[in-house]
Amino acid sequence: MGVVFDDRNQNEVFDPDDHLMPGVTVILTDRAGMRSLGSTSTGADGHFRFDSLPPADYRVTLETPPGFERATDDSLVLAVTERRLSAEVKFGVMRRERRSLARVVDR
Repeated sequence: MGVVFDDRNQNEVFDPDDHLMPGVTVILTDRAGMRSLGSTSTGADGHFRFDSLPPADYRVTLETPPGFERATDDSLVLAVTERRLSAEVKFGVMRRERRSLARVVDR
């Protein structure tokens, strides 16, 4: 269903040199985000999935790990049909100190 990656170059896109992040919590809710339907953690390979979902629209939300901030949207709506998922989710995060350093260098 998706991955969580450390957006090392801060371009908000998953690139081959970005590291996938294990152990990050991802939460599944109804489309409105009002009713929790479960949560999972990324595996050692940085991937996560929710199995056996009936067709519907769902919201998938990243729980940003300590010491990081989001580099991409942290909550997305996905459509699950009988045939497939509407898209693969790619959540990007970056270390807070890396973002601060980038701001200083830009000045």
